[in-house]
Amino acid sequence: MAAGEAIAESPGTAEFWRLLARYFAPHKTRLILILAACALETAFYWIVPLAFRHLIDNTLQSGNRRSLLGTLVVLGVGGGVASLASLWRGRQWARVESQVVSDIRFRLFVKLQELSSAAYAETAPGDLISKFSHDLAAVANAFTTAIIWGALPGIDCILGTVLLLILDWRLGLLSALMWPWCLLVPPRIARRAGPAAYLRQQREAEFVERVQEEISTQAVVRAYGLQRVSIARFFQFDSRLFESSVESAFLTALMDQSAFSGLLVLQVVTLGTGAWLAFEGYVTTGTLAAFQSLFLSVGTSLIYFTQYTRGLSPARAGMDRIEQFLRQPGSVEDAPGAAALGPLASEIVLDKVSFHYGDKLALDNASLRIRRGERVAIVGPSGCGKSTIVSLLLRFHDPSSGAVKVDGTDLRSVTQASWRAQLGIMFQENLLFRTSLLENIRMGRPNAPLAEVEEAARAAGLEDMLQRLPERYETQAGERGGRFSGGERQRIALARALVRKPQVLVLDEATSALDAPTEAAVMATLLEAAAGRTVIMVTHRLACAPYCDRIIVMDRGHVVEQGRHEELLSAGGVYLGLWQAGLQQD
Repeated sequence: MAAGEAIAESPGTAEFWRLLARYFAPHKTRLILILAACALETAFYWIVPLAFRHLIDNTLQSGNRRSLLGTLVVLGVGGGVASLASLWRGRQWARVESQVVSDIRFRLFVKLQELSSAAYAETAPGDLISKFSHDLAAVANAFTTAIIWGALPGIDCILGTVLLLILDWRLGLLSALMWPWCLLVPPRIARRAGPAAYLRQQREAEFVERVQEEISTQAVVRAYGLQRVSIARFFQFDSRLFESSVESAFLTALMDQSAFSGLLVLQVVTLGTGAWLAFEGYVTTGTLAAFQSLFLSVGTSLIYFTQYTRGLSPARAGMDRIEQFLRQPGSVEDAPGAAALGPLASEIVLDKVSFHYGDKLALDNASLRIRRGERVAIVGPSGCGKSTIVSLLLRFHDPSSGAVKVDGTDLRSVTQASWRAQLGIMFQENLLFRTSLLENIRMGRPNAPLAEVEEAARAAGLEDMLQRLPERYETQAGERGGRFSGGERQRIALARALVRKPQVLVLDEATSALDAPTEAAVMATLLEAAAGRTVIMVTHRLACAPYCDRIIVMDRGHVVEQGRHEELLSAGGVYLGLWQAGLQQD
């Protein structure tokens, strides 16, 4: 992404606070109490300089012991109350900020479940992960420092300035010049720092994506001796991140420095003016001392507040990236008033279905009929529309035109849950979760009793494997199911599908990643386990097609042939060419 594009998308401060208000709204009462505790805590900071003035002008010069003891008691009690208020405020704010971050994190995860297949295909995994890491961390950091660098300094600045005016209106007006300086100069720099931070986080997401790709492609890099090429590509990404990091860090540091420099000059001017007023007798020595102490407190609070503004730049960028992600359209949604679909009784029909991926036509007026209990293989060359049919059957997408019907009912008029509850699905790459074998099978039906899990495992041919595992069902699958071989993972995936007690088994290239002997063994088990069920097998490898009742041949988005294996071979059409090509490859 070009810098200009990133800058154009950078969020404003008002929008940032509007978004946060939505998350903090449920905690309104607690927030009011937290701010009240902050005010009580800050009030003690104002008492100290006033007590300082009282000690210098009244107590110490007169030697009034009672006044001294009274002042010290007030300071001691005030310090104790302020400390208790600070502890309570800290505990309450920790709960509120943690809850808000948890709410955002939960919304992000829910959105992951709602994203369409197209969104997953178009979005790099590294960019998705960065929402939970860099972006959410930037927002959480802004929350963590909100009280110490935001609320407390803000209250101190406002009411401290009022107290400065009360101590001496002339010096108070002079010190008030710190406000226009800190409100005008650092924010002007911040308008450039915000987009720079946004660009930096975009580059960080690209960087994470590059590292993730590098890790997943190490075998190819080593096999082809691409280390130098890989390092050169990495250097390009790192250079881009370096440049944006320098720009962002410089602008945020410049905000701090501009505020500090202005306050330093103003402090010297105020001290000189105050000294002259005290020398001429217009103010007391205690007032001058109290004023300088309070001025330093207000000035320090303004610097903290400016630093907090700096911290909001990456937080604003992170929040905007999060909101952009949350605003992405979800997957197919149920129609209002959608009814539950009853068990499959008769047939599944694709009625003149067309479908587009953007501008690309994947299916063109395709029609087919699958009877209940029938075993159907859908075959064809790559890109012919086989996987698109699976996506439409699973209702990951809706047709651009035409309809997918079950027992005459358009799938768009029924709930997705009621239809998918009848399906057992096996994909080409059946990744396992990093948990036990038992829980991996139960992913098909989380509340399945152990007896039904064992029944599904037996039907999937897992008994021999289980005998070799000392921990049997409690055996951990490892990262992405790495504990098991490809054939074992497919059998576990079959058990996961069978434990659902499905009406329909959908096999999307389920054995294409296996070698021929393993494929034959898994397929034999699968066909035995599928007895009495409707089976829809999508594959480009035809070894299993002859075992099906009917073969549907796809080409360029059309259904071009249908029939049994022998019939299609004798017809001498597309299927014969695919079969002969498969024999040559074997």
